[in-house]
Amino acid sequence: MLARPSRSLARMFTPSASLAAHQLAHSRRPAVSLSASPSRLGSPILNWSRIYRGPEPDHPRAATLTASGHLLIVRNNAGTLQSANRYSPGGSASPSGVWVNRDTAIVSGSTPALINRANGETLLLYAKGSDLKLLSSSDNGATWAAPSTLVTEASPITHIAAAFRTSSSDCAVFYGLSGAPTNLRRLRRTSGTWDASSTNWTQGATIAALYELAAAHDGSDYVLTFSALAASTNHPTHFASLSGDLGFPGIWSAPHIVDQADAASTVTLRGATLATLSGRLIAAYALRETSAVATITARETSTPSISTGAWAEPQPFEPASQYGPAYATSPTYPSTLYAVTASGVWAATIPDTLTLTTRLLSARLRQTPTTLTATLTMDDADGGFAALALAPGWTVTLTPGYASGAAGAQEAGIAFTLTIEAIAHTHAEGRRIVTLTCTGPLEQLARWRPASAYQSAAGALTRFQLLLRAAQRAAIPVASGADPDDPSPDFTAYSPSLAWAPGESGRTILDRILAPLNDGLRTETGALTVVNRTSRLFADVARRLAPILWWRFTTYDATVVQDHSATGAYAGAFITPPYTIATGPLAGGQPSTALTFPATPITVGIRPATAGSFFIGATVAEAMVFDKLLIARDIADLWRAISPALYTFGGPTGHPIEALEAIDQPPPANWIRLQGSARQAEAFAPESLAAHGPRLAQYRTLDATTDTRATSYAANRLRHDTAEEPAARLTAPWATGPQLFDHIAVTHPALSQASRLYRVNAIALDFARGPAGHRYRATYDLVAP
Repeated sequence: MLARPSRSLARMFTPSASLAAHQLAHSRRPAVSLSASPSRLGSPILNWSRIYRGPEPDHPRAATLTASGHLLIVRNNAGTLQSANRYSPGGSASPSGVWVNRDTAIVSGSTPALINRANGETLLLYAKGSDLKLLSSSDNGATWAAPSTLVTEASPITHIAAAFRTSSSDCAVFYGLSGAPTNLRRLRRTSGTWDASSTNWTQGATIAALYELAAAHDGSDYVLTFSALAASTNHPTHFASLSGDLGFPGIWSAPHIVDQADAASTVTLRGATLATLSGRLIAAYALRETSAVATITARETSTPSISTGAWAEPQPFEPASQYGPAYATSPTYPSTLYAVTASGVWAATIPDTLTLTTRLLSARLRQTPTTLTATLTMDDADGGFAALALAPGWTVTLTPGYASGAAGAQEAGIAFTLTIEAIAHTHAEGRRIVTLTCTGPLEQLARWRPASAYQSAAGALTRFQLLLRAAQRAAIPVASGADPDDPSPDFTAYSPSLAWAPGESGRTILDRILAPLNDGLRTETGALTVVNRTSRLFADVARRLAPILWWRFTTYDATVVQDHSATGAYAGAFITPPYTIATGPLAGGQPSTALTFPATPITVGIRPATAGSFFIGATVAEAMVFDKLLIARDIADLWRAISPALYTFGGPTGHPIEALEAIDQPPPANWIRLQGSARQAEAFAPESLAAHGPRLAQYRTLDATTDTRATSYAANRLRHDTAEEPAARLTAPWATGPQLFDHIAVTHPALSQASRLYRVNAIALDFARGPAGHRYRATYDLVAP
């Protein structure tokens, strides 16, 4: 799979100096903005409307929307090439047109290609025997030059696709050869000059037969979709592939499966059309069912990038043609898309993004590891809300912040991206309001049901790739958290077996992927951002690295230590170090192998007899001996563990606190028994067992294929259960810094807390404005760090 060098990161937000000072002040000016866009999870909402129905028989055809606003259509009418200027938004109200013959004796049944660019140049490419023919126009298809031959191949040419490079006169033509059903050829025009001969693609071994093609340019490379039979299996398949241009010059990507049917079924996938719209690729094709109930339906799907290989679940689409619909779009009309069959025209127009800030009266939002929901109340005193044409399925972006910038400009931290589920118009007590009920990507994933079964064998795809495949079939993006919260190696490197059945909830698929891990999901961006929830407490980090000797020095001259070597947990025993210390912390114990990070010496033990590992904290010193070399990430984790808090509440310099509730209660489970593949492992929390008694939870996963993996999964599951145990609930004026799973420090003398560490496990926003003033607070559910 090709991947361009880009990565979505989810870093802790650091407020600017002006924002940080403003939100700590006694007088704060809330600034909450709200916008709505006609897209669902980043994919434009296409509300298709049929604008033409005619008597024309079904033929292969192509279409384009010219820079003049005309919908130009060409068709292969049993070997006669014909065109029609079907529709003009600024002209006749009737979308009907007159078919005009352009050439005869062309390859019957082959699909032509029609492309247009902003200066009015239109190119019509078609097959005439073994010749690739060109008709060109400089006035949006009003007049045409005489046909010319671009290249002559050794066998007749079949289906053709073409695309202009974005904002350029350069273009490429792609076509198949009837004498070589797996052969795909490419011919390019560069700086106005066509190649003298075509070049062959490099992926012919992946297909057994090639049918209709479609092409587009994504601003970097050419993207193709095509109907074909998969090699060796003969499964009818709709594929997508990348033909390198600017990003990957000369490279052909392996075809990605967009949709597939079983070779034994009575389904065939034919036709192809492709367009770029609102930053996404939109594709469609025809599904032909030849069983007792013979039907032809269209399927439509989208993806943000060919490099991900993940297309949304194809959904039914109205235009019915055995060749599939043909899209028509133009850079001049970026928000308008047409779909064309020989006898029908459908149009979809994407409305502009709406700014709703001045109408927002209140917002209640709650985010947890498993949900993101919001209720937004809008003012409709003027009765103009209905005219905005806002509809369920649209995306809203809520950005809470403060008017702390220059001239009172808004400054904010994280923004919350949600999908509108319902819109309620209410009139009561002389007041007219509109209420939006909104949800996040996890709720959208729960509604997705795969249309077909899928199975991945062990060793084929990592957990990250499996989540990507499932989530993006639901049109939900997936991203990786940034260091130090990047996903665990088990999530990014291990490849378990996984299968899902038709109709299974996407949420249950997600749960099975994540269940044995410490990883969690942030969802405020509208994507599923995977982050590692491993404990950042120094004792937990040290225990995870498994030193064979471990001492905590409790006096400055290191003459008294606590020994944790035997149990791996802090104990009360004190011993005298078995080595001589001259002066200062750990002096005289410096081994020969040392690593500095960033300014504090951390020595990394290679062998216990010759090297030790020391970590010096602010008030205590830890001395450890390892029988392995610590990697840079291990050392970084130890360094961060000295002060893991990213944000502080309370005290003279921390964010103000309105209320703090400290909670002490047992976890859902303190004893985990995990059953794997012919093995069993246990993990338990000794302190909780002693205080609360045994709370056993059984868990089974076939991914635990080794003793090490079973032990790790049991510990992960215990960590997962104890991490959900509420430790405190904090209420404060809205803070722009903390995100879900961030570490914070809370100081509250009245509850005898001094910089106590917590991890954020839920965020609730409560905003309201009115004549009596603003309400603008956050409530954080906190758990052990």
